[in-house]
Amino acid sequence: MAPESTSGSSDHLEEPPLATCKLQRRGPRAMVSKEMSIAVVVSDSKKSAKWFEDSVGFRSSVEGHWVLVWPRGSSAKIHLCEGKPDPGNTGIAFYVKDAPAKAQKMKAKGVKFSREVKKTQWGTNGMFADADGNEYYLMEGTGP
Repeated sequence: MAPESTSGSSDHLEEPPLATCKLQRRGPRAMVSKEMSIAVVVSDSKKSAKWFEDSVGFRSSVEGHWVLVWPRGSSAKIHLCEGKPDPGNTGIAFYVKDAPAKAQKMKAKGVKFSREVKKTQWGTNGMFADADGNEYYLMEGTGP
């Protein structure tokens, strides 16, 4: 695997405990590893990876067509797949301690919010979009 890209910015999303389920072991091996990736279709994977690094503070790795981005410390990664994007809600949520403050920092870096951060019956949250219109939740808290 290629070395992690190191963005000079210390401004990044917190490291949420993404995997809260415990795998049941049967015999000497777990049936599924703790590592995972979620595919999101983008028009240019390398450009999108750079956007996630610069605008959101993620790490990235590029190995040919296999382009990954992730919050620092997370074992869950987003696989940026090149293709024809289908913009809209990805269903992916990133958790932070202070959503309004993080949103302001992201906006200062040019990130567009499709839904402003506000307190709702489900907590304080909003949605931001990448350059291809894929939307992600910014949620206040430590995770699901």
